Amino acid sequence: MSDTRFPLRVLVTDPSEIFQLRFADQGAALLAGVSGIETQSSARGLMVSGVAERDLSAAVAILRVAIPAVAVGTVEVVYLDQGSAEPWVRVRVTTSADHYGDVIAQLVQRRGLIEYLEDTPGKGKIVVATAPLAEMLGYDEVVAVITKGVAIADYEFAGYRPIQNDAPEPPRAPAERA
Repeated sequence: MSDTRFPLRVLVTDPSEIFQLRFADQGAALLAGVSGIETQSSARGLMVSGVAERDLSAAVAILRVAIPAVAVGTVEVVYLDQGSAEPWVRVRVTTSADHYGDVIAQLVQRRGLIEYLEDTPGKGKIVVATAPLAEMLGYDEVVAVITKGVAIADYEFAGYRPIQNDAPEPPRAPAERA
């Protein structure tokens, strides 16, 4: 099983290879020592795990340099305890003062909890928040658009938390009297 400190994973295969374990071992050797990822070889292919989507994308790019035909599966979020605990990340977004309100709004929309705001030298701002990892998928592209490419987001695994069901309880019928 994947190390739970790397709660995103994707299965990478080589369609031209009959024995995926051979490809997986070769791919794992290519990615050995790459920061921010973990690999696991299997007969199904190479499972690449990381904290951020861009870590997985970088690993796949490295593999494609050596093995251009690699096929990439769907990115999965690793949940624990039969799906009752979800991974959270701490995201640190550095942006200009002109865009930090949009960054905060986008984080809150993704169930982010703002931890603190900080000024940087010049007119920059840093926004630090924690958020469910599943809500942060695609965030790099969104933050690039809303800040016109000036923001930088960094991610750190913040642990697993129980999944919160924010839906109100359905109304209950009154008990029948005997």
